[in-house]
Amino acid sequence: MKIPASPEQIVSVCEEVKHLIDNWESGQVEPREIRAGSASLRRLLVHNELQKVWNFFVGDKKFMIPAPFLVTDYPDLLKLIELYTCSEVQQKNMTISTVMVFLGKLKMVPTGDGKFRDETVRGAHIERADLPLSRFIESVCIIAEGKPITRNWVVQYVANSLGGAHFGERSRKGPVFENAMAKLKQFDVGEMPATVQELLGIAQALCKADSTRLLMEAYSEWRAKNPNIRIA
Repeated sequence: MKIPASPEQIVSVCEEVKHLIDNWESGQVEPREIRAGSASLRRLLVHNELQKVWNFFVGDKKFMIPAPFLVTDYPDLLKLIELYTCSEVQQKNMTISTVMVFLGKLKMVPTGDGKFRDETVRGAHIERADLPLSRFIESVCIIAEGKPITRNWVVQYVANSLGGAHFGERSRKGPVFENAMAKLKQFDVGEMPATVQELLGIAQALCKADSTRLLMEAYSEWRAKNPNIRIA
């Protein structure tokens, strides 16, 4: 049996979404914001509270988020990737697209149409689709040393690293995962570590989703009728 969202939870979740829109969508994210934002994304996406509030307002209609992902005809290609990040991220005054590193050297450069210039990796390209919330959070956004990393694990890793791990969360993937994530800290994408770059990409995808706009419109109308409810 699904437990409906409480009025206090509705206010808390929607105000967190509003905070992300106001502070993360432009890419003007201060370091102190990363800890709070990662905890918000963990609550909204990993702990599924956003879905619960969406269901309160919209019902069973799926919450959709746009997401890029790597497609290749050569599965063995993934084993050669030292670093791959797929999100298109606004960082302050610049937009950073897909980055891929092979054996320590940049081998793929986006051409602007989802394809890449490098002939050595022909057959790999980026596709984009609107994904239901549950698929979005479990979709791969990083490949580190040949290991696929989902958006779920990026959110958990950054939130746990900055805010203290919840019991058992850091150990579920084991040392292979931990080593791959630690490897990402050695790479800067723009002005941020690769893990934070992808966290920002996840937040910005959420902020720009049509479903988010519909949610916030419904919340604004509801909040006007319920002005005295406090944040949970």
